[in-house]
Amino acid sequence: MQAITFKNTLVLLIVLCSFRLNAADTLSLNEAVTKKRVTAIINGVDPVKTTNLLHFGECIKIKLNCLGDKPVVIVVKTGATFKCKDATITAMVCTKVKYISIVPKKEVTQKIMAIATEFNKLTPSGLHVFTAGDVCAAPLLRVVKEVENGNFQNDIGQNAVWCATDNLPLQGLLDLCKDKVKSSALVKAVCKAQLIPVPKAYANAKVSQRVYFDYTLTDTSNVKIILYDKAGNVVLYFLTAKDKPTGVYKESYWISDADLDFGDYQALLYVNGVPLVTENIKF
Repeated sequence: MQAITFKNTLVLLIVLCSFRLNAADTLSLNEAVTKKRVTAIINGVDPVKTTNLLHFGECIKIKLNCLGDKPVVIVVKTGATFKCKDATITAMVCTKVKYISIVPKKEVTQKIMAIATEFNKLTPSGLHVFTAGDVCAAPLLRVVKEVENGNFQNDIGQNAVWCATDNLPLQGLLDLCKDKVKSSALVKAVCKAQLIPVPKAYANAKVSQRVYFDYTLTDTSNVKIILYDKAGNVVLYFLTAKDKPTGVYKESYWISDADLDFGDYQALLYVNGVPLVTENIKF
């Protein structure tokens, strides 16, 4: 076996030092722009083969120019948001983490997986310019992480995001989810964002119970039923505000450990904004 000489050691140290000096920093897109390590131009993406504009899939394009004399790795995080300068165009959220390596004085363009977050706004095209924002808040972030985990970069993922951002009815998502096992985590994340109980078929619960409400309406009234924790925080909406006709109502709602931690809760039934029925619940 050949002995390691002083000369070989010196060469090795020089190589290691050179590697460290030229090692790329890893920064989020916002950090890199703020620190002037890169410039970024962000646009929508025009479709190649279809006539419809893209609001999910690889529908955001980022052109980066590396400034300075050091390489950099840009991380576009899952949940990173993009806001269009045109207020009529929907904002977007990144649904799959992307690492982009770029060396000094070079330009690189990459497409990002993203989904539209504003149901009532228009779909972006390649002409629309976006600015990078912060990572979205926890309720939506849980949803987009499940979009990433389940590879729901399609109309299922889009519907799930709109359920979280625009409160679209959950049933529309359930109609799209043919594989209940695969989509269970996504449905749970959406229910958590909407603060509604997870449907029994998706809950995979070990502990569950029914909560019952009996009440009478003497006139057409607006009714809602909300579950609070001991600190007074809203944890579930059994029934969002809904106009109901005169009548006698006997209703029940299924809850499970997919929805709640074990503890004491209080459910209030509101009629025309006034709390009329209170149920103490131990789960």
